[in-house]
Amino acid sequence: MATFEFDPEPEGEMTMFEFDRETMDLIAEVKRFVENYCRTFDANRADLVNLYQEESVMTFDGQEIQGKEGILAKLNSLPFQQCQHHIGTINCLPDGLNGDVFVLIIGKIRLDDVPFDPNTPRKLQCIPGPFPDEL
Repeated sequence: MATFEFDPEPEGEMTMFEFDRETMDLIAEVKRFVENYCRTFDANRADLVNLYQEESVMTFDGQEIQGKEGILAKLNSLPFQQCQHHIGTINCLPDGLNGDVFVLIIGKIRLDDVPFDPNTPRKLQCIPGPFPDEL
């Protein structure tokens, strides 16, 4: 079991919560998914199509894109040819109510020959569902 501490109270009172083994396994699976997603994005964005479902939604620069084909079209329209993700940390916070996992990814991205962006957070929400065998 993992124990995490955070300080949501203005008075400084510490709150603790524990993740059970099932939740820790879910967090590990989400981290593997993020690493696989970044590797696939870097190698060939078109291969990401199987990681999305028709119900999937992506928000990019304020634009909401729905469905695997729409998301793939957006990813393929991005104005760079090469990308390198360098993941620094992957932080996961499971939502115990419905199984969602909120993910904050901090790292660097190199696009084409432009130097790495500074550590920029990326957010992701993983929702449980039927997963393709390729994961």
